[in-house]
Amino acid sequence: MNLHRQVALMFAGVALAVTAVLGVSTALLLYPVMVEQRERTTERQAAIHARIIEQVVLAAPDQLADTLRGLDRPIASYSLVYVDGRWYTSNVTADPLDLPAGVRASAVAGRQLVVRVSLPTGPSLVNVRPLPAAGAGYVEVFGLSDITQTTRTLILVLVAAGTVTTGLGIALGRWAATAALRPVTALTRAAAAVASGDLDTRVSPGRAADLRMIADAFNRTVAALRRRVERDARFAANVSHELRTPLMTIVNAVEILDARRATLTPADREVVGLLRAEVRRFQRTVTDLLEISTAPDRAFVFEPLSLAEVVQVADTVAGRPVVGTTGTGDGAIVTGDRTRLERVVVNLVDNAQRHGGGVVAVTVEPGRDTVRIVVDDAGPGVPANLREQIFERFGRASGGSAGTGLGLALVAEEVRRHAGRVWVEDRPKGGARFVVELPTDPGAAHALPQA
Repeated sequence: MNLHRQVALMFAGVALAVTAVLGVSTALLLYPVMVEQRERTTERQAAIHARIIEQVVLAAPDQLADTLRGLDRPIASYSLVYVDGRWYTSNVTADPLDLPAGVRASAVAGRQLVVRVSLPTGPSLVNVRPLPAAGAGYVEVFGLSDITQTTRTLILVLVAAGTVTTGLGIALGRWAATAALRPVTALTRAAAAVASGDLDTRVSPGRAADLRMIADAFNRTVAALRRRVERDARFAANVSHELRTPLMTIVNAVEILDARRATLTPADREVVGLLRAEVRRFQRTVTDLLEISTAPDRAFVFEPLSLAEVVQVADTVAGRPVVGTTGTGDGAIVTGDRTRLERVVVNLVDNAQRHGGGVVAVTVEPGRDTVRIVVDDAGPGVPANLREQIFERFGRASGGSAGTGLGLALVAEEVRRHAGRVWVEDRPKGGARFVVELPTDPGAAHALPQA
């Protein structure tokens, strides 16, 4: 999980927790307060109604039923009176048997009682008042369903508010993370650009003091790295130039000796053969070193190129036909430097010939926005842990390799300068498959720094 998402989820979690605490607290506190307020109201109302009923029982008992029905009470309430062993109710649906036994006993015995009970009509508040002068008991039942419904509605509103608040928390978290981590994102992109070879990349210091220190350190490091790379390149170029003259003398001397093999003894011919092979290897090393160190200084000649034509050089290197196409490879056009791309193909084919058991095929595979050059060999393949190392300077697939370790490094650098990628993978039928992927966008390679 990336840091942006972590910050957004943290904001959302805080918003949800605050909403949940407020919702639970409100629900737990509001219901008892509303019920307590209802109790005080009903006690006063029940006391007033009890006095009225007591007077009616004493003065005009035949009007008791009409008086009960005429009492001013809330809709969700009703009254009952116990007189002379008989129950009177304010409406026909009220049944004394619905009341708990303790409530009925209190009305019969004339004891005052206030209690919350659960009746068939829902949660209710029962208020029992004695009528001592009339020897009766008055019961008034008040429904609490409206309070319960109000509390539930409030909880639903709070849940909805919590959902909205959580969404706002996520949005706020993403915005805050983006704003706070923008310098870090810029630093990450700059580091990736440097890793890909762009040593001209720099990071803007910004206004934050802490980030300014990091940016300055990064810029100093990249500048030092660039100077180191340039110094190493100059050194390699100077050494290569200095070695070429004596090397050519040695090469010519060995060629003269090799031309006179017929006059040499078998032992001398063997020595000359070993010397000739080592001198050629040394010559390839010096040539590769000189080319890889001077490549950034050579001018690029960008032009539309048919990769199907560029890869034809592979037949010459392999000494036999190895080039094929996939799909419409003949129409695969890229913008690049022909000489440099031909060198990429030459190095890949030469690598397959010398280290990969021989090249199997070289194909061009056009895609939607890219074109691939695929070089298959018949070797043992490249272990997964070495597939990046072999594209580094002096990197080899194994300690026993006789290569210079520069050919594939030159391939990687030239492909990068063409805004492409190169990698190695397993060939389906065994061996290694080297893939060069180049963009078909004419402006892609021009947009990259070529130094």
